[in-house]
Amino acid sequence: MEMIFLSFGNTYAASKKEDDELHDKCCQKAEQVFKNEMAKNAGAFRVSNYYCHYNKRLNKCFMLEIFAKKIGDPLTKMIVDVNENKLYGYCGEGVADKKYDCESPMWKSILKDTMEE
Repeated sequence: MEMIFLSFGNTYAASKKEDDELHDKCCQKAEQVFKNEMAKNAGAFRVSNYYCHYNKRLNKCFMLEIFAKKIGDPLTKMIVDVNENKLYGYCGEGVADKKYDCESPMWKSILKDTMEE
């Protein structure tokens, strides 16, 4: 039996390029949303950062926001769908809905499902 392997190098490159473009757009939007949030809450947080991730499987742009009111305070982490402005969950202090313990299996599952592929 003879086996034939086909290579579609250009197809992969186009998909990779499209993925990179979607990731870049996601991170630009996440940066804009993060800056707007920080401007609205000026002075409320001493420690703040974010990470963006385009989830190809879900075709969604997510942002993990990390903040604390002051240095040394426990960190609060929030996962947000950037385009829908939807909170997927958070751990730490501050938000009344969808709170999880940062070490809980549920939080780790949400983190993995949104911020990893």
